[in-house]
Amino acid sequence: MTTDTMNELDLNQWQAHIGCLAKNIKSEADLGSLTQQLVKMTVEAALGAELDEHLLCQA
Repeated sequence: MTTDTMNELDLNQWQAHIGCLAKNIKSEADLGSLTQQLVKMTVEAALGAELDEHLLCQA
């Protein structure tokens, strides 16, 4: 999803979630851990979407 396809509701929902996550950051280590988790989830979602698209093209 690019910023071009995100609507105002999507952005507001993301900002709300990010605000909740940010409340739990108490140290640099907390920030690093959260960043690592977000990168991992983003890569997994992107790979899953790519795999789904690949499998659909083969069907």
